[in-house]
Amino acid sequence: MNILTLFGERIAEFAVTVPSKGHKRFYIDAFLNIYGCLLGGIKKNIIDVLAGFYNQDAGGTGRYHPIGRRERMSIASCVAVDALSMADLAYDDIQYGTTLHPAGPVAAAILGLARRMPISGIQAIQAFQVGMEVECRMAVCMLGEKAGAEKGWFPTGITGGIGAASACGYLFGFNKEQMQTAQALAAVRACGNRGTHGSNAAMLVHAIAAESGYTAAALTANGFNCSPSALTGENGLIRQLAHTPNVEEALAGLGEVYVCESTSCKPYQYGFIAFAVIDCCEQLNRIIRECGRQPAKLTAFVSPDVYLLGREPDPQVVEAAAVSLKYLIQMAVLTPEYIYRELGTHFYPREYANGGLEVELVQDLQMTDEQARLYIEFTDTSTCEVFCSEAPGSPKNPMSTQMVKEKFLRLAMSRLEERDAVRLMTRLENIDEENTIKFLIQKWSSGKFDHHI
Repeated sequence: MNILTLFGERIAEFAVTVPSKGHKRFYIDAFLNIYGCLLGGIKKNIIDVLAGFYNQDAGGTGRYHPIGRRERMSIASCVAVDALSMADLAYDDIQYGTTLHPAGPVAAAILGLARRMPISGIQAIQAFQVGMEVECRMAVCMLGEKAGAEKGWFPTGITGGIGAASACGYLFGFNKEQMQTAQALAAVRACGNRGTHGSNAAMLVHAIAAESGYTAAALTANGFNCSPSALTGENGLIRQLAHTPNVEEALAGLGEVYVCESTSCKPYQYGFIAFAVIDCCEQLNRIIRECGRQPAKLTAFVSPDVYLLGREPDPQVVEAAAVSLKYLIQMAVLTPEYIYRELGTHFYPREYANGGLEVELVQDLQMTDEQARLYIEFTDTSTCEVFCSEAPGSPKNPMSTQMVKEKFLRLAMSRLEERDAVRLMTRLENIDEENTIKFLIQKWSSGKFDHHI
């Protein structure tokens, strides 16, 4: 048996086993966070476009509704729309080691399956744990630092569907062979590259991953066949992407140590590349308030990967602004009150370009993705530096449960009355005690839940 075949079997065996380790609070917080992101995103224009397309494609006769919307479509289409709602604000989560956004595709697929079969809260959390871990382990194997893959692949699109298929397969009660089939089918539809950044398509990758994973598991349950070699064979996905698949690290401690638990909920509504520089800007804003000096030029030193992903100098659309470090630095210093607001409500590219604040981006080979340094030159010729050693939302500086709850309420109250938002949060915090998660997918009317939460 070759090493990749062994890897595939070990991952499948893990995915059909009830998880006995891990920190339950982490998964509850992660699920609370991603459901809050869904609530905040359901009325965005990009969701209108995708939901409208699926509704039209189904002739308006579909049986199911995406969460928080009235369009009618298939379950698979609902999964895609829900996943896009979770991703659209760029406020979801990040696993720094793989740059995955692992929660969304898995959660959306689980909620999709809940439309066709009963799922308890504890089953949902167990499946969530299984799916996120498979997703992260797959990413370590084929896209991690030692795997030799090209930098341009979008990890969430490549492995998100495999994680989603694993979560659904767990809930279906698959055996090892069925799980391998589902994971291989998801690998057939893996997609996503970094060229999508700065456009709607970047978020569509999340939707495709979720829908692919759900469909892969549902097809397997219906008897559809796919060889495991589509994932682990000589011509399978792993070998096509990774020159040196890192099987050893991907299997290390499997079932005992959970790689996915280093995933962090996002503290800002931007890509993870901005977290350290935004923290530096907040430090600078405190200095400005204390001394009254005005900055004339800022030089931001960041890691090579952050520089590569954030070097867009002149964004013309909001999606590009969300990953433009120059724009976000200007915004955070010139209008600091916007830091925690949705970017789409205050996108003014020309205003910042003409704001008199020069920003230069420099890559520093000694920096990690969680670090940034800001060198400031003030108008009176004085200078200073600020440094972020561990970005907010990074593994060593994660959001606390209280911060996740506050974030959830901010997002939920954009769609619900405060009373209903608090009740919903309480049920999600105790989701493992729920007999069914049906309350999360019930019909909505005029932007509000039809029934008492």
